[in-house]
Amino acid sequence: MTTIIKKILVTITKKLYLSPIDFFKTIYGNSYFIFNLFLCVLYTTIFNLPIYYIYRSESFFSSEYLIISYFLTTLLNYVVFLCISLIRPLFYISIVVLFVFSSIVAFLVVNFKVKINMNSVALVFETNIHEASGVAGSEMICVVLIAFLLSLVLIFIYRKFIKDIPYKVVIYFVILQTFFINFPIMKFFSFKFRGIPNDLYIYSKQYIGEKKRSIKMSQKRIDLSKKYKFSYKNSDLVVVLIIGEAERGLNYSSNGYERETDPNLKALEAISYKNAYSCGTITRVSIPCMLTRATFGNQDISKKEKSVISIFKSLGFKTFWISNQGVMGEHETPITPVINESDNKIFVNISGAFEDKDVLDENILPVFKRIVSQNLEKAFFVIHLIGSHWYYEHHYTERFRKFTPVCKSKFAQKCTKEELYNSYDNSLLYTDWVVSEIMKMTSNKNAIVFFVSDHGESLGEDNIYTHWVEHTNRIEQRSIAWFVFVSDEYKRRHPNLFERLKENKDKYISHDNLFHSLLDCALIESEIIDKKMSICQHIE
Repeated sequence: MTTIIKKILVTITKKLYLSPIDFFKTIYGNSYFIFNLFLCVLYTTIFNLPIYYIYRSESFFSSEYLIISYFLTTLLNYVVFLCISLIRPLFYISIVVLFVFSSIVAFLVVNFKVKINMNSVALVFETNIHEASGVAGSEMICVVLIAFLLSLVLIFIYRKFIKDIPYKVVIYFVILQTFFINFPIMKFFSFKFRGIPNDLYIYSKQYIGEKKRSIKMSQKRIDLSKKYKFSYKNSDLVVVLIIGEAERGLNYSSNGYERETDPNLKALEAISYKNAYSCGTITRVSIPCMLTRATFGNQDISKKEKSVISIFKSLGFKTFWISNQGVMGEHETPITPVINESDNKIFVNISGAFEDKDVLDENILPVFKRIVSQNLEKAFFVIHLIGSHWYYEHHYTERFRKFTPVCKSKFAQKCTKEELYNSYDNSLLYTDWVVSEIMKMTSNKNAIVFFVSDHGESLGEDNIYTHWVEHTNRIEQRSIAWFVFVSDEYKRRHPNLFERLKENKDKYISHDNLFHSLLDCALIESEIIDKKMSICQHIE
């Protein structure tokens, strides 16, 4: 058997062997290699140089590092194009896909100043076409169209003038590229940026690997209600957590903002926590953190333990997840295992559309009213809003267009600071009304309602817009809206807790406090509830 294997290997080696002289003779002056060299330089220059410019201006990498990266990227891309051009049908398809997809990536990097990494790739995979269309405007369509037409021109040149090449030569380049991208030589050179499409390949591979690990971990998540003892003695209570989307605490008048952006919450005497901060700056990080014992410093806990939903459910609470965002399956994002813990999952926005003006958070109101009007003794609701998700103009109605002029471009940097703030503040006014309506529907019950945003938002500070994974330490992206409303019946039964809620309104709190606060304010007892982290207790 060993002899046969040796013979096979020898035969393959002889067939694939190409002497160095023959190798260079084949390359020298050959139109196939010249065309691919031109193609890789063109591609790298068009799609990577703008990214390099942003990376340098944002101080992600030094100029010297990026110059070296440009030549490395060109080398890697040369091998990529040599490989895909070996098979003509593959080249025709790949060149179109590469140019179109790369134009989208480069455009988003340039306009939103985000670095390509595993988390940003995850956002691409986990964003549906409707949400993506929220940032797609005429400028982006033009860029993609130009890239598409350019790819067709290159295909025409390739078909018309370029002859096929011996496969032996390309095999050497394939080995070289594989070695450079996947093996320790990259660590030796300490390159963390290889440009597109190489980084897209690497981070996509990392994302898929991370997702597989997350799925395995989520399937084995510990149910805290079975591991620890929990007790609850009250006969009736409605607990509501409203998760806002991108509402930053800095822009609420209750927190000192000069504009009136939360008149309805003020009228209800909802308590605002002006020093509240998020666990992350993207939804896929923040929401699992909010509902579990995960913290800013240890986010992996959300993958290992089930959420507060399972605890409420184990104590006889009916649990509901009502969302105005898209329907999710079993494992699309880190949020879906948490959603699936609920007894009842209601997706008001079935299409997942973000671009339609009629997809508004007020569509949740009749759904919640129908449920909460029933004779529910114990219930826990999580309501997930679209809130102030970009594009702001698509998430509120004309009635709330108080501040004008508004931002009419889907690219924030195209708008003036005044227009951007006007649109954003109008969306906060609308959310203030929606949230207050939900609170009013619980006012005749023994109820406590939390309104907590998943993260904040950049509105042009240092030329940074919306929210991204690279800006976890920016105050405006970590600053969040956090309000608590309690019904008269809750105040009557638990005056001490209500006093603590008011006492803590100026204290520093974060998503780290939410898990403990939800349980403690619901008068649930357990050894794993850290009372020092609850806003219903005294916080230092």
